[in-house]
Amino acid sequence: MRRGRAATGIADQLVSSASNYLTAFVASAVLAPEAFGAFVAAYAVVTVLSAAARAVIGEPLLAHLPTVDAARRPSSGTSALAAAAVLGAGGLAVCVVVGIAWDGPVGDALLALAVWVPGALVVDAGRYVLLARTDTHRALVVDVVWLLAQGLVLGAFLTTGGVLSVASVSAAWGIGALVALAVVVAVTPEARRVGRPQRWFAESRYLSGWFTLTSVLGQAQVYLVLAVAGAVLVADDVAGLRAVQLLVFQPPVTVLAALLVLATPVMARLAADGDRAGLLRARRVALVGAGALALVLLAAIPLREVLMGALFPQYVHHAGLVVPIVLQTALAALAVPFLAQIRGERRARSLFALQVVTAAGMLAGAGAGLVVGGAAGSGVTGLAWGLTASSLVALGAAAFATTGARPAPVVATGVPA
Repeated sequence: MRRGRAATGIADQLVSSASNYLTAFVASAVLAPEAFGAFVAAYAVVTVLSAAARAVIGEPLLAHLPTVDAARRPSSGTSALAAAAVLGAGGLAVCVVVGIAWDGPVGDALLALAVWVPGALVVDAGRYVLLARTDTHRALVVDVVWLLAQGLVLGAFLTTGGVLSVASVSAAWGIGALVALAVVVAVTPEARRVGRPQRWFAESRYLSGWFTLTSVLGQAQVYLVLAVAGAVLVADDVAGLRAVQLLVFQPPVTVLAALLVLATPVMARLAADGDRAGLLRARRVALVGAGALALVLLAAIPLREVLMGALFPQYVHHAGLVVPIVLQTALAALAVPFLAQIRGERRARSLFALQVVTAAGMLAGAGAGLVVGGAAGSGVTGLAWGLTASSLVALGAAAFATTGARPAPVVATGVPA
């Protein structure tokens, strides 16, 4: 991938994350506490639906579309967008049913978001069609338009004397999605044709089921660790750990996600062409990028007290946690190129097996760290170092999984067998 496309790909991921952050930030700033709590709960449901759709459509697109014959590629993208529309309609129905059943402010917030869900899911699938083609410039345009449209709608509510409520914040998010959808149609030829959703489900089932299980397990492991920490540690330790994660873990995750999205289609194309040398070369390039990010992260260690004092002064006494969390993040960065290779080689079962190993290692590391750290007088420190150890195990497992690996076979039609 050319440097310009790589740069715009990273920028696209940053803008996409900024858009999600804007939604949560504005809601926290303008809504009363009870209304904000209801919006957060409802938005979490929508986020889960979006993640599920991405696991069925977006992530498989990155690994599958580059391997399809050029003549068949547009129709595959069109069918993927049609499938996203079907999932969007299903998401709308889920939000309505849950919103009616969940009586009260949360149910009302979910109903306010429901109508916008189909458009949001199709836009996200459109982004992934563009990213699978490494057309990062147009993907960036889509996300910038969504962000700007959302901001303009919010500004219009404020300047016309309107009162920002859950419904208006939801409308700003949804109208932004609809404007972005119009841009997707304008810049994506696949979106201007009628597709058959059943074709995408048939074409991608060798990937989508395993990718979905991997995504579900990946999210579950995070919540399980948080649940364990919340049950064992005092509130100050849990808050301090979360503050350190927000400082040195959460920001790099956006860049790592961009690296994974950028590297997967390139490696998928090389794997489909049987270019093993090119595949390994692409992995080395990705490792250099991941290594550079890891080195930047290490600079936070000597500056830990200064950074914590500036951004989270109430938790500066937890500055020692920066060391294990930085190391955990750096190890996670080095694992991304290997994960991109496994995805690019379309070895979905191996990816899920690797996620099982990662989840087991994370829970075991967290548990062992709590026990050892608790005996030494600091359970939260032990937990943090346990997570670091689990990241080392995950990196080793990912590197081992790519040793002597071969991609899934591709038949003459361009659809993997």
